[in-house]
Amino acid sequence: MSFLPVVLAAAAVLLVVVVIVFLWARNYRKVGPNQVLVVSGRTSTVTEPDGRQRQVGYRLQVGGGTFVLPFAETVDVLPLEVFSIALRIPEVLTKQGVLITAEAQAQVKVATDDAALHRAVENFLSKGSSGITYVAQEVLEGHLRAILGANTVEEIYAQREQIADELRGSSADDFSRLG
Repeated sequence: MSFLPVVLAAAAVLLVVVVIVFLWARNYRKVGPNQVLVVSGRTSTVTEPDGRQRQVGYRLQVGGGTFVLPFAETVDVLPLEVFSIALRIPEVLTKQGVLITAEAQAQVKVATDDAALHRAVENFLSKGSSGITYVAQEVLEGHLRAILGANTVEEIYAQREQIADELRGSSADDFSRLG
């Protein structure tokens, strides 16, 4: 009968260990290498490109996993994959006053450097992949419309690569602000 208290104590310790492991495993969240885990609820410090620091109410985990405190933190996922966008711009008025219809393809992706990733999280987290493609499409269509309007039909046809480079350059600032 002297073994009963020892067995009960060992069973209690084992039960506590099992419960702790279960709770830890249940609150460990993982994402693939093409996703960023956004854990909200506690503050963290972000260093801006100009060197100043600011407090934000979330932390990021690009790929891999992290422990999420139950009741204190929530988890969201932002995709980091490449999105293909089909641009179709009807009735663009060229430099000569000729109406044309333009079609183009583009690929966009959320930048993964720290500053850009934080901007992307703040701009797109609630919108998801459809929001990213919608905003990117609007930005690209606006810039492409402006570029085509400044060229003649012959220039558009003969200088496609130059127009593509000009589109990349003119939209870079907007995409930089978005992340």
